Amino acid sequence: PAFDGDGVAVLSFDVYDIATALAVQDDGRIVVVVESYSEMDGPFFRFVRLLPDGSLDPDFGVAGVASHP
Repeated sequence: PAFDGDGVAVLSFDVYDIATALAVQDDGRIVVVVESYSEMDGPFFRFVRLLPDGSLDPDFGVAGVASHP
């Protein structure tokens, strides 16, 4: 229950998003690699970092999310 209140964190960005990798850092923060696709921009990756409680890490990227073309 300490992780997002129910043990599950749901990340939702676009229709064409697939989480492809996950890593837990030594400090308990979680990095998720998300493969995305935009009809305007084509394929790209999002990197999301969560705090140990399941919330987005405001110190990473923009509000916890960084993108790479």
